[in-house]
Amino acid sequence: MANTTDLYIIHCLTNLHAGSGDSTYGIVDKEVQKDPIEGMPVIHASGLKGAFRELFEYHNNSSVEGIFGADTDPSKRSNPDRLKAGKYYFMEARMLFLPVRSSRKPYFMATSQEIIRRFIQEQEDLGTGKGEILEGAFAELLKDEYKPEKGRPVIFSADAGTVYIDEFDAVTQPQISASFGDWPVDGGNIALFHHDDLKEVCKRLPVIARNYLENGISGNLWYEEIVPRGTLFYFYISRPSDEDHFDTQMKKLGDRVQIGGNASVGYGLCKLLKF
Repeated sequence: MANTTDLYIIHCLTNLHAGSGDSTYGIVDKEVQKDPIEGMPVIHASGLKGAFRELFEYHNNSSVEGIFGADTDPSKRSNPDRLKAGKYYFMEARMLFLPVRSSRKPYFMATSQEIIRRFIQEQEDLGTGKGEILEGAFAELLKDEYKPEKGRPVIFSADAGTVYIDEFDAVTQPQISASFGDWPVDGGNIALFHHDDLKEVCKRLPVIARNYLENGISGNLWYEEIVPRGTLFYFYISRPSDEDHFDTQMKKLGDRVQIGGNASVGYGLCKLLKF
């Protein structure tokens, strides 16, 4: 059976904590999931698939077993004697843009030319058919003249003057016309970082102190790392070419999903965009 690979964008509407497990030796007790090579935020495929499955099951969707496979609990399967895999394959979500605070506006959407090139190359590697479109959309950002020096991120604006992004002194280039449709990002709010600088920024993600009340007394203080609202991730789903139940059902559910922990305090609300 032939398969089709679809590209999806995740827009974090609220802060997100897809946890990597408890730490017993660092300052931060609960860190977010990160790429083991570069240290940038990711959402593991298992957690992503689990979030969507939980959403579909909550709404008693009839496509659950076909998309995600039979539940490991025999009492919840349509056929208790059969444990089968789903026909849809979910891949890890990787960071594409990260909001980073600045002195000119609340934040710029930070990325690097390396991330963009990898993103475009993956379209060919995975056969999404989106490579040419994305290459055109990102073309200006990939020009050699905009390649950032280490310690000097590049922004695109008609306004002169010094701009600080995180702890870096930005270089201002003329405005560009980059546009990405429904994505909450455009040429006017992008900051191109040297890839090594962006990795350093990802080591300083926001950390929030958390505790709870027990008999009216505050206790068990811990520190939790988050991915800030506004972050854009991307991921892929490989599916049978002759059906697209996942996308059809997500549209019926409003293209909203909760990913990661702490849903009760508003974490992890995300909007899904199919590109």
